[in-house]
Amino acid sequence: MIASTITDTEGASAIFPGGYVTYLNETKIFIGVEEEIIQKYGVYSKECAEAMAKTVQEKLHTDIAVGITGTTGNIDPNNSDSVQGVVYFCIRIKDKVNTFEVHAEVTGLERHEIKQMYTDMNRAAENLLIDRGMALHKMIRLFTISLAGQAYLNFMGNEFGHPEWIDFPREGNGWSYAHARRMWSLAENGFLRYSYLGEFDRAMLKLVRRYSILSSGYAYNHKMDTENKTVVFSHRDVVFVFNWHPDRSLPDYPIPVPEAGRYRVLMSTDDREFGGYGRIDHSVKAFSFPQVCPDGATRPHILIYNLSRSALVLKRMSR
Repeated sequence: MIASTITDTEGASAIFPGGYVTYLNETKIFIGVEEEIIQKYGVYSKECAEAMAKTVQEKLHTDIAVGITGTTGNIDPNNSDSVQGVVYFCIRIKDKVNTFEVHAEVTGLERHEIKQMYTDMNRAAENLLIDRGMALHKMIRLFTISLAGQAYLNFMGNEFGHPEWIDFPREGNGWSYAHARRMWSLAENGFLRYSYLGEFDRAMLKLVRRYSILSSGYAYNHKMDTENKTVVFSHRDVVFVFNWHPDRSLPDYPIPVPEAGRYRVLMSTDDREFGGYGRIDHSVKAFSFPQVCPDGATRPHILIYNLSRSALVLKRMSR
């Protein structure tokens, strides 16, 4: 993965002589990693990563070498030290060694999805899988907090899609504080998409506080459209629309609203400042009209652009 990224740049051969892909223990030993290191510390260890980097540096006569070992996919049945989501990176610059232990939340993800989570979360990358993941992340968070009742619990790091799980000091990790932290640097880095998710979280909490969503009681269900995978509910005069369909966007989609009047967009998970495509025009106001419902009652409705895999929040305007 690293070699592919480097060689995507024209002229990389001038500084990059090559590398080794050593899945098997025997292959690591074959290129020069001492067997005693693997037997003593395990193949998935910082000591093995450091030995791999040193071996590559010596074999290829480079100033800089990288060694990586770990398990991001299924547990390795042939190595008892295999822990899913734990990866060790060693960067060796001449004689200076820097080793990092990374814990990734990879449960339920395929191998290619895990790779893209680490390579394509930069803003320059165009990746539909990442777009889908970010869209669902925002929808799930908004869906949870808007239906939370009177309280909302957030997992530490979920504010901006933290890719590592947080591990507090305990006997199993040797009472280590190494991973008892949130990596705020990811959200503060303007080159990464995590900043979009952090911005969405701040906007979401601001909206919930301003309109007292948690203290307004249970949401009122207006519509459950199973065919189009759309849910519509409200808290007082704030209306939430969730379209979970993967590809069905519906223009002029009618939804019931609590009261007749004019409605404006407060937020869309597709807004550009949240890493979306900006397909919802906030300047467009929706005017209600009476419509007969299946139960025979006449209720106010508005027409919206029901965008697939996104959520929309609207509010009735006072005048």
